[in-house]
Amino acid sequence: AISGSNCIVFGSTDGMAGYPVEFNVQLADQYGNNVTNPSPMPSIVVNVSGPQKVSGSATYLQSGIYLLQFQVNISGTYSV
Repeated sequence: AISGSNCIVFGSTDGMAGYPVEFNVQLADQYGNNVTNPSPMPSIVVNVSGPQKVSGSATYLQSGIYLLQFQVNISGTYSV
């Protein structure tokens, strides 16, 4: 089973208000092993907290890796 607490987030760690931010998530199981062929395809939910409510999109790339994209229009610190 996929474990959200063991998934690995990598990519951009900074961004600029008004421009898209993107990063990747590698799915992992409860033992920390990469999930490279998820079946069935899971729904991805990412919580982002910060000065503005954020919505975005998740696109499956390959080998259990998703591309996550969002945009903020208010500068500040956001946590994923």
